[in-house]
Amino acid sequence: NYLRVYKDEKEVQDLWRRHMIFIANFPEYFPNGVCNKKYETIKCRILIVHGDKDPLVEMKHPLHLMENIKTAELKRFPLGSHNLHRVYTKEFKTVVEDFFLNTCF
Repeated sequence: NYLRVYKDEKEVQDLWRRHMIFIANFPEYFPNGVCNKKYETIKCRILIVHGDKDPLVEMKHPLHLMENIKTAELKRFPLGSHNLHRVYTKEFKTVVEDFFLNTCF
C-alpha cells in the first residue's frame, strides 16, 4: 500500500524505519491502541487532517479521535489520499496556517 501512495521504495523504507523507531521508543502507549488512555489529558486544540481516499488510514481512526478528544477539529479532503499534503499542497498549507493563526493569536 505504501508504494501505491509514495511510489519511491527508498522513501517508503525510510518512513517505515522511522515509524519502527517511534514505536520501539513509546511502547507504553500501544498496549490496547494508540494512546487511548491519554486522550482525556489533551486540553489544547487539535487539528486532524484526513484524506477520504487514504488506503493506509481508515476513516474510523480520525472519527475515533474526534469522539475522544474534546478539542479536536477534523479537516477532510474528500479526494485526498495518504499523501494529501503533497497533492493538495496549497489547501493543506492554508488549513494548517489558519489553524495555527486561530489557535495561537
